[in-house]
Amino acid sequence: MEAMYQYYVMKRYKMKKMKRGEIEPPFIRIGDFHITYPNFQKSLKPRAQICNEVMSLFIETFNIEQLSSSKKQKKFAFSVLMSLQLSVHPEVFDPSVCARELRKACQNFQISGFDLLFFTIIRDGHWIVCVVNLLHKEFNMFDSLDDGKLDVAARNLFINFKRIATEESDFTLDLSSFKTDWPVLDYPQQSTHFDCGLFSTMYLENFDGQMMKDFKKQNMLDVRKTIASKLFFHPLNKVFPTDVHKAIIAA
Repeated sequence: MEAMYQYYVMKRYKMKKMKRGEIEPPFIRIGDFHITYPNFQKSLKPRAQICNEVMSLFIETFNIEQLSSSKKQKKFAFSVLMSLQLSVHPEVFDPSVCARELRKACQNFQISGFDLLFFTIIRDGHWIVCVVNLLHKEFNMFDSLDDGKLDVAARNLFINFKRIATEESDFTLDLSSFKTDWPVLDYPQQSTHFDCGLFSTMYLENFDGQMMKDFKKQNMLDVRKTIASKLFFHPLNKVFPTDVHKAIIAA
């Protein structure tokens, strides 16, 4: 893991110039999501903000792992795009795209039988996590800065999700009793302003529906390295990162 991180993330390279009309090749592709090498490197360096592509790939691998997990809690995370669309004001919300993703999740994963549904919202470079807690019939929100700036976006998401859930016949649970205000819970928060994406990934992994496992002692740089390694070496990666790297680096 350390050798991969130093070579592909920390080391500086001169990139080949792209020809006009040429598209940057994917460095990692898992499922329907991919990322180019420059974005992979830039997003996973120390103190860098986690980009949409890295979060999308993390969510994809998270859901894959959940299918084979023996843990008691069943978890599912929706795409970054769906979370962003759900977080708009209810008066301008277009349910069409979100409804399709919800239907797909219901049919492919049977999420009505799951315990926790996660959403990752990014606004102005800051990530938060919203949870539809089917286990305890409530909503939860985790913000590593806890400054209240994205509370409205979180409430919008819950309101809009209740709407599409009510209209989706394959989603068999009633969310009408879920209040859009969430209970105050104790959970780890960042002391910087650049680790929100990393904390969000840890919230997904460590929230069991009732409490958040304490991960304060975990070095966030190690979390970056773990994510980089997991994506790079993932068995479902459809491309060979080493070959892509050789092809785009100037001699």
